[in-house]
Order: sequence, then C-alpha cells, then structure tokens
Amino acid sequence: MEKIGKTFFIACLFFLLPVFAYGQEYPSRPVEFIVGYPPGGVSDTQARLLSKLVEKILGQPILVSNKAGVSGGVSQAFLVTQKPDGYTIAHLSAGAIIYVPFFEKMDYKPQDCSYIMGFGYQLHGVSVRAEAPWNTFREFLEYAKKNPGKVKYATYSPVSTTSIVMEMVAREEGIDWTHIPYKGDGPAITSILGGHVDALATSSGQMPYVRSGKLKLLAIFNSFGSKNVPNVPTLRAMGYKFPLLSDMTTSTGIIGPKGIKPEIHQKLEEAFTKATKDPSFLKLMESLDCPVAYRTGKEFEEEIVNSYQVCEKVLPPIAAKMKK
Repeated sequence: MEKIGKTFFIACLFFLLPVFAYGQEYPSRPVEFIVGYPPGGVSDTQARLLSKLVEKILGQPILVSNKAGVSGGVSQAFLVTQKPDGYTIAHLSAGAIIYVPFFEKMDYKPQDCSYIMGFGYQLHGVSVRAEAPWNTFREFLEYAKKNPGKVKYATYSPVSTTSIVMEMVAREEGIDWTHIPYKGDGPAITSILGGHVDALATSSGQMPYVRSGKLKLLAIFNSFGSKNVPNVPTLRAMGYKFPLLSDMTTSTGIIGPKGIKPEIHQKLEEAFTKATKDPSFLKLMESLDCPVAYRTGKEFEEEIVNSYQVCEKVLPPIAAKMKK
C-alpha cells in the first residue's frame, strides 16, 4: 500500500511540475538551441560556444540540437512549428530563409519567425589545395574552360549559397564543371584535403586551413572581403555584376518561432547580445574570419525580409536551371 502511495505521489508530481513551472520566471527549464548543420561546421561551432555563455547568463542549460539538411531548411521548417515560449530557438544562417524556399518546397516565410538579434556574417569563397597549379581565380577558370566536365568542386549542401554563386560564375564564363555536395563544411573540407575534389566553395570554415597553408583561397564571394587575406580579390573587384548573394545569405543571428512574448524576447536578446560581445566569442569570430555586425531583433528582421525580396526577383530562373 505504501509503495502504491509513493507511485501515485510521483505520478502527480510529474504532471504538476509543468504547471508549477508555468508560473515561474523565464527560463525555468532547459532551452533547446537548434543548429541547421552537422557538428563541426561554422554554425555549430558558434552555437556551442554561445550556448555555454548564454546559460551562465540565463541560469538554465542551453542544449544544442543539430537538425541538419537542405542548407538549414530542415531546422527552419521544424522551428516554425514549435511553441513560441522561448524554449526552442535557433542559430540562423540566413540562406535557410532567403534562398532555400526557391529550390526546395518549404512551408515557411521570413515572417514566420521571431528575430532575436543578429551578430555577424560568414565569409564565402573558393579555395584549392596548396599544391594545386592555380594561384589565381582567373587561372582556375581558364583551366576549367579548357577542360569541360573535368573540374570538381565541393560545397556544404546540395543547394547552397556557394553552389548558386559557382553556377552564376559558370553561366557568365561558359564553364562546365561538376558540383559535389556534402552535408556540412566539415565533410566538404575533408574531401578537398583528401584530394577527392579540385576546389572547395564554402564558408568561413575553410579559413583556418587557408591560414595554416593547406589551402589557397582564390576568390571571396562577399563584397567586404577579408582583412586577414587582403590580397585575395572579391568577385565584385573582379568585375562580376550578378547579385552578391553571399552578402545576403551569410547574415547570422538568433531566431525563434513567431509570437514570442515581448518580455521573453527581451531576455533572449539581452542575453545573446551580451554573449556575442564576450572576448572568447569575438576571438572565435576572428579565427573564422566572420565579421561581427550587431543588429537588434527588429533590424535583423528587416534585413532578412529585404534580402528575401531581392532574391524573389533574381533566383527563380537560376533555380529552374539548376533543378534541370
């Protein structure tokens, strides 16, 4: 009888705990922090350090959960279905919202999110192994032109910002090369280091290998370039006139489902803003060549929505061709 009483008490406690927690000040339990890419990449590395910093501020565990696939589209589709109670948030690399819906059937729009804050950008570019015969992007392009179908380049996803930019370059230069997609920066970098592909078109994750001398960066896709490799030209500096997709899609920040209460939103915005200004996080951003750029939740939302509207005008014909 005593055993039955204890079991009943535990069962009641299990069902009542959420009720007790409901009236407590946010956060009263762990927060799930979603990352749309596999472990080891730039987004994952940023999120894992941020989780440690933010949990010290909020006093609850911030649990990183990798939901990789479709260039962040899988995690984005999951996020918008969650309760806007502040217990499910995500690291956003803007391409998941800005270009993925034009290539894959995704049931979400930029307006389906709560934008907590923005903290920076990622650097996109194309690199080759140190021993490769090409020392400039032009040399690489000329080789690709003379050898149709021979050049293979790796990216971090079947459809990615970098694969779209490489397609834009190929269309303008009349090049036929082969795209080899991987599931994240890590596998793509491993592929080029292992000699399985000729080039790597990816994000800031390649920069430590550029600095160590294992890779040569031939071109930067963003207009702002990199102060750490000032001699590497941007596509804009080389005269390319197509939309600078990397400037729009590499914007990074923190988001949640639409409808987060103002008081919870404010807590999250303050906590992540403080965390992203921590010296350890700034050091990480520097090591990854990721420019820091703080935006409030409102500013971050305006940036994403405006970028999406630009892509609505330019991406549909590119998406149609790449799908074929």
